[in-house]
Order: sequence, then structure tokens, then C-alpha cells
Amino acid sequence: MGRPDNNAYVKEYNDELLKVLQEEESTAMPVITEMNFGHTCPVFSLPYGAMAQIDCTSKTFSRVESGVEA
Repeated sequence: MGRPDNNAYVKEYNDELLKVLQEEESTAMPVITEMNFGHTCPVFSLPYGAMAQIDCTSKTFSRVESGVEA
């Protein structure tokens, strides 16, 4: 999930996200918050359809393939 612009209301944003996950009984699903994509600065691209990996033990996120075909 992207972070709010200028980190405004980060706690409130994360609290609401947790409420939604609890309502949907999805709290076991890994979710990363406060990422620099969307309407933030700095920003990075997350291409649709590109494979990525979340490592919950080391708390890392990696794109494992390019977002464009060669």
C-alpha cells in the first residue's frame, strides 16, 4: 500500500487498513504499507503483472522480474 502524501495521517491510515483486514478476516495475509508509490515524493513504479516477492522474515520487498519485455 502506498503511503499518504507528506506522511500525513500515517497512523490513522494504517489503523483503517487494519480494520478492513480484520473485517475481511485477512490478517494473516502479508501487507506492506508506507511504500513510495502513487502520489508521493519520492516515487517508484510498480508495474502491473510483474512478479514480486515479499519476505516477511526479513521484512523486504523485491521485484523479481522487469516491468517491461525486452
